[in-house]
Amino acid sequence: MNKTVFMAALAASLAVPVAVAPLVQAAETQPTFTDVPKTHPSFAIIHEMRDTGIINGYPDGTFQPAKEIKRSHVAELLARALPLEPVREAKEFSDVPVTHPYYEAIQKVQRAGIIDGSDGKFNPDKPLTRVQMAKILTLAFDLKVKADYDFPDVATTHWGNEYVRALYSNGITTGSNGYYKPNDAVTRAHYATFLHRLLNIDPDFVPKPIPKPEVKPEPKPEPQPEPIPQPNEPKPGEVGYEPDDWKQDPVRNVSTIPGIPNRQEIQTPAGWTADKMKEYEELAVEEVYKKSPINNHGRGTINIHDKRSLGMSEKLKAMLSGLNARGVNLTYEEYVALITKTIESGEFYIHPDHRFGMYYDYQRKVIVEFV
Repeated sequence: MNKTVFMAALAASLAVPVAVAPLVQAAETQPTFTDVPKTHPSFAIIHEMRDTGIINGYPDGTFQPAKEIKRSHVAELLARALPLEPVREAKEFSDVPVTHPYYEAIQKVQRAGIIDGSDGKFNPDKPLTRVQMAKILTLAFDLKVKADYDFPDVATTHWGNEYVRALYSNGITTGSNGYYKPNDAVTRAHYATFLHRLLNIDPDFVPKPIPKPEVKPEPKPEPQPEPIPQPNEPKPGEVGYEPDDWKQDPVRNVSTIPGIPNRQEIQTPAGWTADKMKEYEELAVEEVYKKSPINNHGRGTINIHDKRSLGMSEKLKAMLSGLNARGVNLTYEEYVALITKTIESGEFYIHPDHRFGMYYDYQRKVIVEFV
């Protein structure tokens, strides 16, 4: 179609996504869009397209360049801008009834073989992806592939490969760092740029091979100085010792269970030593294993600050369910309060009926439980 005629037709139609916007004012009286600063990469294109009457902004003076374009808006734009001739039978879409505001436009682009639906639906309110836009523009402007250059993310087996080739080989798209990003949504700024390039297409454009994606080397970690031992700082194997990665790890340090203190808040009680663990092990044998009315016994640990256990409250509830099945009869709140008291006191807790016992190991930062 003649470019001048197309421009005139397009100028009357491209306000579709902003149908409530007023008619474009004279170019010399129009201020720039408040949300498209001069630093915006599409500043010149957007305002040139606005000043020639091709696109409009919103009544509040914005253009909303990052807003995604809907499929129904693109259909309406094409139907008004181009003399679409039907090349196939009409197809009804289940989500576009005759009462839909863009029913006629969607029918026109469908019968012209430009836009299809999926599974009997047109999805009018969905945004358009870059590869879908490549197909629409290629068909609408009858673009021909000038060179078989491919982006690494649009392989020859991709359904949209031919359309992306057409856009690239005609200078309509340049990609991004060697990629086309076919599944990214097309925004109003993107669409304005695509149209501007099509309306100013260079018929003598000679495509060059697509630059290979730039691979930035991973930055080398800066060498860390060896930690200087502090006086009286616990050594590995001693009570209170914590690896540096635990000290710096906020997930390990913060409890996921309300009522239980964070790791850095837990203080080792005065007089508690590693020998206490041996004493408590003996108490468990005497008070839990020998005096409990339950015959089967076991021993386990609960790492209440394990960052891999973000569902620790659910895990505690499951463990409590097992204890209650043995006749302990505690609520979840009572169980959490008992764990907290055990942590803060450093004492060995024994159930009144000897059904279970537990203590807190300050060296490994775990609850040791006997049943």
